[in-house]
Amino acid sequence: MRTLTSRNIHWIELARTACIMLVVLGHSTDTFIFQGHEKFTPGLLLFSCFARFAVPFFFVISGFLLQLGFNRKPEPPRYWPFMRDKLNTILIPFFVWNAIYLVLSHFVMDWPLFSWTALFTLLTGFVHLFFIFVLFQYFAVHPLLYRYLRGRSLRPLLIVAALISLCFYAISEYALWIDKNTAPTFEWYYGKLFVGWAFFFYLGIYLGNNLKLVESLARRALPLGLLALAALFLYYLETALQVKTFGVYGRFYFLFTGLISQTASTIFALALVQRLEQRFTGMRAMGYLVSSGKDTFGIYLIHYLFVMLLVGAWFHFNLPRPLALKVPLVFILAWISSQGIVRLCRLPLPGLRLLNRLLFGGRG
Repeated sequence: MRTLTSRNIHWIELARTACIMLVVLGHSTDTFIFQGHEKFTPGLLLFSCFARFAVPFFFVISGFLLQLGFNRKPEPPRYWPFMRDKLNTILIPFFVWNAIYLVLSHFVMDWPLFSWTALFTLLTGFVHLFFIFVLFQYFAVHPLLYRYLRGRSLRPLLIVAALISLCFYAISEYALWIDKNTAPTFEWYYGKLFVGWAFFFYLGIYLGNNLKLVESLARRALPLGLLALAALFLYYLETALQVKTFGVYGRFYFLFTGLISQTASTIFALALVQRLEQRFTGMRAMGYLVSSGKDTFGIYLIHYLFVMLLVGAWFHFNLPRPLALKVPLVFILAWISSQGIVRLCRLPLPGLRLLNRLLFGGRG
């Protein structure tokens, strides 16, 4: 249990690195596909379905670490000091990066800077930054719940969170298949509310309060992997039916099969990273992946900047078209550039400290 009582949990850092790599790779792929108007082949569609579990997994990890941190302290957290800390470490870089992306989009894609859409984006998150907006909603609510639930079973809370998410998914399914609302704006707008992701965050909270259950997952990696594959296949079938029926891909996350697949994949991933840590501890590659875990928040914030610039340059200079070439290259360049900037800003230099605080919340 020693590794689970420290903030520096190696398998968690490994999981975060794997997830952010998947996010960067997924955004590299999606940006080429949607900007280049390329068709979703079965292989691309399957990868897209698989990659979606990264964001739910981040919510699980966030809930897990938050509950673990609260449980380690003798007294419940003081609400306003906790929120001030989140303001400095999360909300300041959130708004800074929203502004950066809006300005970049104005010059690159002629997005209007002064409009209700721009204001909504600034306040709730540019494309991928919705995750931080949703996460902050949980940070605002859970410390209050923790005071009343401390020392009690969290199973009822997890059940309530699951029911809330199920209702949201039901609305999404109804809007898609009955009302024929295929616009991706359903996710871009309503997906920024905490209700859609409640199950994943509170699954992390529940696991953070039941550490033996987390450890037991490692012993069940094979059956959990088979279950995740079966669930992914169902998710792929419904997504393919969506594309076949409507000709568009309007739901990325909020399908019932997506909920099943993302849950199964997340639980399997929790088992797998623990097994990998046990088997490959001491290897140089494992050391790099673990050490990269602390870079994930910064990479999440900045990587889309490099993806947009690289994809734009690819089209501008009419570089080779095969996705098998351009996606891996953009992924590698975006990853190296993002991690390089994040680590550079952590150097103990006066100017860089301020930059680190503004761009990445001052994380060391």
